[in-house]
Amino acid sequence: MKTSQIFGILMIMAIAMSPLITAAETTPDTTLPIEEQTQLEIRTMNQGLGAEIRMLQLQKAVEIRKMMGELVMTKAQEQGKDTAELESIIAELDLVEEEIAAIDPTAEDVVEQFVDLKSDAIELTQQFREKAHELLDEETLTQLREQTREMKQEKIAEAQEIREKIRQHNTARMNAIKTQSGLAIDEVIEKLGNGEITTTQAKEMVRTQVNKMTPEQRVGNYTAMKEESLREQIQARQQFEQTKAEFGIREQIRMQKRLDISIERNGEYAEMIQERIQERIDNSNSEPFSGYGGNQP
Repeated sequence: MKTSQIFGILMIMAIAMSPLITAAETTPDTTLPIEEQTQLEIRTMNQGLGAEIRMLQLQKAVEIRKMMGELVMTKAQEQGKDTAELESIIAELDLVEEEIAAIDPTAEDVVEQFVDLKSDAIELTQQFREKAHELLDEETLTQLREQTREMKQEKIAEAQEIREKIRQHNTARMNAIKTQSGLAIDEVIEKLGNGEITTTQAKEMVRTQVNKMTPEQRVGNYTAMKEESLREQIQARQQFEQTKAEFGIREQIRMQKRLDISIERNGEYAEMIQERIQERIDNSNSEPFSGYGGNQP
C-alpha cells in the first residue's frame, strides 16, 4: 500500500477519534475558531453522554469566569473604581448559569439551547472584559491573569464528576471504533475505562494497532470509517447551521425571561441588569457569536 494511502487511513482514524474528550478538557477547548470548536462540541453531543458533558463543561466555564470576575472587581474596588456595571454582568452570568443547569441533556433542542447559552456567556464575557479594560491598566490586568491562571486550574481539578463522565463517554466511543474497524483494542478500552491511560495515550495505542493491520484490512476499513466520520461531521455542521434560524427571536425570548426574573428578584443591581437586557432585546443578534472577539467563557 502506498504511503499516501496509509496516511489517509490514519487521518480517517484521527477524525473518527476526534469526538473523544480529553480528561483535561473539563471546560470547553478555546484553541479552535469558535464555529469549528462548536461544531466539534455538537458532534460529541450526538453520542452517549456527550450532551450532558458539554452542558457541564459550559456551566463550569461560566463558574470559572465568574470567579475570575470577582477578583477583577475586588482589585477595581481597591482602587476606588465604580464596579456596579461589572457586578451587574456577573449577576446576569448567575442567571445564565442557572439556565444551563436547568437544561435536560436528552431534550430534542439541547444543541440549540447549548449554542444559545454559550453565545450569551461569550457576549457577557466580552462586555466584562471591555469594562475591565476601562477601569484597570494593562499591567494590573496582566497580574490578575497570572493570579487567576492557578485558580482556574484548581477549579478544573475539582471537576471530578465531569472527568468521570468523560471517561465513560470515551470508553463507549472507543467500543464504537472497535466495532467499525475490527481493531484489536480490547486492552485500550479496558485501560481507558479504568482510568489507567489518558485519552492521548489511548489514541496512540489505536494508531499502533492500525499500523499492524494488513493492507487488505486497511483498505476494507478505510471506506466504512471515512463514511461514518463524514456523516458525523456533516450532521454536526447542519445542526449548527440550524441553530442560526430564528436565533434573534430566541434571544429576545431569553432576554425577556431574564428581565422578568430580575424584576421579580429586585436585587441590588436589578435596574442596571434590566437596562442592559432591554438594550439587548432591542438590538438582538441575528446569529450566534455575532461580533465574536475571541473571548470565550
